[in-house]
Amino acid sequence: MIRPLSLLVLYVSDLSVSRDFYAALGLDFVEERHGGGPVHYSSTMPGGTVLELYPRGVKPASRTRLGFVVDDLDGAVDTIRTAGWSVRQTPRVLDHGTVAVVADPDGNSVELLAA
Repeated sequence: MIRPLSLLVLYVSDLSVSRDFYAALGLDFVEERHGGGPVHYSSTMPGGTVLELYPRGVKPASRTRLGFVVDDLDGAVDTIRTAGWSVRQTPRVLDHGTVAVVADPDGNSVELLAA
């Protein structure tokens, strides 16, 4: 039986810029380093899933699409737009709710779903 997702790691081009982007959506990050590994950022989301941001080094940046439920969809979109990041799709009503899509600093699509 599958249980809820416990960990998601994104390998990013610019660690601090990506941290700032996801923090703008409401995630709180702590800086971590395990043994001789790289400094990275970790955030435990509601429900317990951990999102970690690692420097990509020589690896390609992660290519993925994420989805977050947000309390204030219009406010989240405005925060992203004001900070100069890309809004790919303004809020619109779909079968599963009101959704907007923004782009993180590495070009990943981030779907924001109104709570």
